[in-house]
Amino acid sequence: MALLIYGATGFTGTLASHHALHLSLPLILGGRNASKLETLAQSLSAVAPAAPTIPIRVFDVTADTQLIDQSLRGVAVLLNCAGPFARTAAPLVAACIRTGVHYLDVAAELVSYGLAAEKNEEARRKGVMLMPGAGGSVAMLGCLAGRAVENFVAEGARIDVALRVAGPLSRGTLASAAEASIIQGEGCLQRVDGALVALEPGAAAALFDFGDGRGEVPCMPATLPDLMTLPRSTGVQSVRTYVHAADGAFAEGEQEKEGPTKEEREKYPCRAAAVVVGRDGKERREVLRTLNGYDFTSIASVLAAQRVLEGVVEAGWQTPAGLFGNEFAFGVMGGGAEV
Repeated sequence: MALLIYGATGFTGTLASHHALHLSLPLILGGRNASKLETLAQSLSAVAPAAPTIPIRVFDVTADTQLIDQSLRGVAVLLNCAGPFARTAAPLVAACIRTGVHYLDVAAELVSYGLAAEKNEEARRKGVMLMPGAGGSVAMLGCLAGRAVENFVAEGARIDVALRVAGPLSRGTLASAAEASIIQGEGCLQRVDGALVALEPGAAAALFDFGDGRGEVPCMPATLPDLMTLPRSTGVQSVRTYVHAADGAFAEGEQEKEGPTKEEREKYPCRAAAVVVGRDGKERREVLRTLNGYDFTSIASVLAAQRVLEGVVEAGWQTPAGLFGNEFAFGVMGGGAEV
């Protein structure tokens, strides 16, 4: 049984496909464009000529369910790298539940997590696992916050997390971000005592130290999927999420590029910070330094898929930190922690 990477020819999907090949996983490339899939399969075969020919599956998520289901034959795990996930997650999750295939994705949009929550019981009954955010901020911040909660002596009352986003973004990331801003019509959100609450327009920034020698920097409130996943993995029901954009992030002209080059990704590693606040006002702070977000996302999501192929599975909606443990993100090459 194989891993099918859907959206394999996109920027993150291509990185993930290369890493899956590096790990010698049984791999199938999926997407809408046969020509692009064949080109990718040939380039992967050139990298590893001793490896078996990599098969492709050509289908659109808007196709009839029979075609999608047929495309999942022989597949144990589907890794969805095709955004915007507001369009691709629902039909692929439904197909996975119908066919008994475990679903993973790299979504940063809340819609994918709301869908997992909605389909949780149905997936559990069918023995299918749903893990949106198998890589990216959900794995990164989930493990970091989980470690902070784990090391906290008091009862955690609130978790604040922040991502430092630096360097150019891919075309797909920008498209997904634009789509998410439309879908999340409520504006910027936070979680308060278990409920998602809209922030007032112009909500104040918060200060975070990412341990990079710059000291505390202002981070703006942002609606990240960790609002959905952290309460599930840590039990803490009040969560605030922030982003600090630095060093060319969201720069004009990015739409012309498929994504950052290897040199750009190496130049801009990712940093994340988590603060757990206790009911007594005491705090526990931790920082994660790791690879560029694209490299982290592709590697972490494929490592998650590898574990699922090895049988590390629990039916229903799961998070990387909840299923694999808080050390999962720290095992991604280049990762490290600071307290």
